[in-house]
Parts: sequence; structure tokens; C-alpha cells
Amino acid sequence: MFKKLKIGLALGSGGARGLAHIGVLKVLEREKIPIHVITGSNIGAVVGGMYAQSPDIRQIENKIREFFTGDDFKKTGLHLFRQEIQPENFFGQIAHRSDDGLSIQWDKKRISLMKQNRLGTIVEHLLGDRLIENTRIKFAPVATNLETGEIVVFRSGSMREAVKASASIPGFLPPMQYRDMVLVDGAVAASIPVEPAFNLGADFVIAVNVGRSLEHETMPSNVIDILFRTNLITSLRNDIMACEKASVVIKPDVGHIHWAEFDKLPELIAAGEKYTETAIEIIKMGIRKNSGKFVKYEFETEKG
Repeated sequence: MFKKLKIGLALGSGGARGLAHIGVLKVLEREKIPIHVITGSNIGAVVGGMYAQSPDIRQIENKIREFFTGDDFKKTGLHLFRQEIQPENFFGQIAHRSDDGLSIQWDKKRISLMKQNRLGTIVEHLLGDRLIENTRIKFAPVATNLETGEIVVFRSGSMREAVKASASIPGFLPPMQYRDMVLVDGAVAASIPVEPAFNLGADFVIAVNVGRSLEHETMPSNVIDILFRTNLITSLRNDIMACEKASVVIKPDVGHIHWAEFDKLPELIAAGEKYTETAIEIIKMGIRKNSGKFVKYEFETEKG
């Protein structure tokens, strides 16, 4: 039914929230909607890369569940950044509250809170050591060139190295040296890589937005909160502009979940599945009409 149209999937960034991508893929696979191109940023690159290598979402779900509930994940230390312990924003991680107010404690020689090998543990466990150009589904993770500010779209080379670059969250993880470039998180320049999916040959692109939303944030009470909120607003505006280019936008209700709450895997998968099911008929209609960029459907949860 959909053989003539090349369908692309642009999986957005969001840390743990990106586990909702699994639910999205479960529905698309169940409804026999073929995926010909996948682009991903940050966690979208991890899940997208896994699926591009081996398009069996049940197998991927089991592998991710096994990792994030096991001892290997605990060794990464990512669970220490959960919301009930520390705030989501980077500045909040290095801020110290005292009787005199708020101060910043930071070693000027330090470039990140964590070491790159922590991320390497995750990527090496979840992704096979395969070349990007040899995946079963055409795949391109994206990163950001720290020197030029440009989007880097990986079309070839080591899957693991490209995905690590795409997921190198500034401040939390060090920039990654790749060939002659210094790279950071793809989310900085392209949190939802819609345009790269079209550039890879897709006619119809489904964008999955798992970002935060302002309504889940309290109003700023200090300089750190203000800096974070303004940065969040900029990111949200960039997400909107990226999604304007998509054929369909899916936005599961996961904005209230902290980027490090990987223990909420069942809830996140269920959210992705639920809202893709709600949107599936619109997706099918857009594909049947072969309308490409000109059919737009953005689904958001109803607020209870």
C-alpha cells in the first residue's frame, strides 16, 4: 500500500524521554508502515541506530529493558542526575545553595561532569559495531560542530562513534574529537533532524518530538533558573521550526519526565505507543495521498 513512497523517521533528542521512540516504532511496525530512512539526534540516534541495524522493535525493546534495569547502567552514573536529586539543567548541577544565596562551584579546567567512557558503555552495549553505510535501513545520526556551529550528518563510518558524538550532552559529557572536528550533542543544532531525513531521500517524514514543555517548569526564582528557562525557550522554538518542515509530527506527553529518569521505561514506551495509535489513521491518510511535506498533523495529548 505504501511501496511507492519513501518514508522517513526523524527521532528527536530528550535523554530518557526518547525511550518513547520505542512505542512509536512498535505501532508503525504493527501497522506495517515501512521505514526507508531514519535520522536521529541524541537518544533518537541510539534508538534509530538500533532499529536501522536490526528492524525488530520487540528485540530492541528487550535489549534496552535489559540494559537500563541492569548493573551496567548503574555503573554509568546517569541515574544520579534524576530530578528528585538534582535539577535537569546543567547550571543547576554545579550550583550550590547556601545561606548567602546561590553560587557556582566549578573547576575552570574541567570540561564536563562525566567522562566520555560512561556514554561509551551505553552505546557499546546497545549498538553493534557496524558501519553506518551498511545498515539495513538508511540511517544518519546528527551531531553539532562545536567550532562552526554546523549540523554534522553522518552518512558513513563507525556507527558507535557517530552515535556517541550525537549524544554528547554539553556540560554533562565532554566534546568528542572526530576526524578534524570537535563535536557535541546533535540537539544543539538539530534536536529533531527533519531536514536531513528529506535530504537522504525521504518523501514523507514523520517527526517525533520528545522534548520538554514550559508548562511543566516552575517560574524562575534565581539567575540559574532564568538562564535555563531562556535556553529552554530557544530550544522549543527551534523544535517548532524543525517540525514545520515535517509531514507529520508526533508529540507524546513525556515533557514532564526528567532526561535521566530511565527507570520510567514502561511509562515512556506506553506514551509513545498510545499517541502514535491515536495519530495512525492521519499518518496513513497522508502517506496514501503522497503529499510529502504538504500534509501536516501534530498530535499532542489532551491535558487532564
